[in-house]
Formats: sequence, structure tokens, C-alpha cells
Amino acid sequence: MLTDKQDAIGHMFYDYLTKAPVDEIIERDDGLVAMKYVRGRVLDVGAGAGRCALYLQDRGHEVVCIDNSPLALEVCRLRGLRNIKLVPFSKITPRLGVFDTVIMMGNNFGLFGSLEGAKELLQKLSRITSTRGRIVAETSEPGTGPMPLHGLIISWSQGRKW
Repeated sequence: MLTDKQDAIGHMFYDYLTKAPVDEIIERDDGLVAMKYVRGRVLDVGAGAGRCALYLQDRGHEVVCIDNSPLALEVCRLRGLRNIKLVPFSKITPRLGVFDTVIMMGNNFGLFGSLEGAKELLQKLSRITSTRGRIVAETSEPGTGPMPLHGLIISWSQGRKW
């Protein structure tokens, strides 16, 4: 059983239920906190309810949320996110603007689908990211248990061929 000091998730749930301010920060046991790698203008792919986007917006980042769920984006709007777009990941275009960071949280790194899908979507991302563009992603493979690598940060140069 967890002690009160160890029960961070329980405190978060309880605070949310009692309307206290809540921030969820996922930190690995080695101290890695992925959001510290976010910089500049941010594209949140598959934003869902906007948990990460709201955190980053509150810290001064310009964030664009995309999702293919109109209702999820309505939740984002109701939560105060300013820039939401009903766009599936596979349909991103330069009309979204240029981004310094692309975040893909909640297993959204799996949206690439396949090696060929990853090549195609990484090409699209290279057209809408700055020369210092990076992806901050979270993923896991259901049913395989804990993975030795818990977080993933990818930086690339626009000139690179995928």
C-alpha cells in the first residue's frame, strides 16, 4: 500500500474531484520529464481533451491542437484552449503554419501506423516544422509489459530524407 507521500496519482484524482487546481506531470523513475524538451510553437497531434496542450499554453507556448474528434475538440475549447482544428493527422498541411515542437502523447506515436505511414507522415511534418523541429512522443505496446525506454524524443533536420 502507498503512503500518503507516495500516492501522487490518488492526490491528483482527489484534488480534481474536489475542484482543487491539478497538474499532471509524468516523470519516469530516472527523472525524465518529457515536457521540458518542448520549445517554441507546438502542434499537439491527437490532442484529445487537451491535457498536455493546456499545460503548455498556460506556460506561454502557442499551441495548435488537432484531432479527428469534433467532441474532443469541443472539450478542448471548453477548457480554454485557443487554437483547435478538426484535422486528422494524415491530413496535415502547411496551412497549419510552422512548428518547433510536435507532441504526440497518449500513444499517439502509433498514429504513424506502419513504416510506410511513418515515412509519409514524417515527410509531411518536415514541411511544417522549423529547422530545429522536434517530436516529443509517448508510446507503449499494449500487452508487452513495461518497456525499458519509457519516453521518446526525436529531433530532425528538414533536409533529411526519410
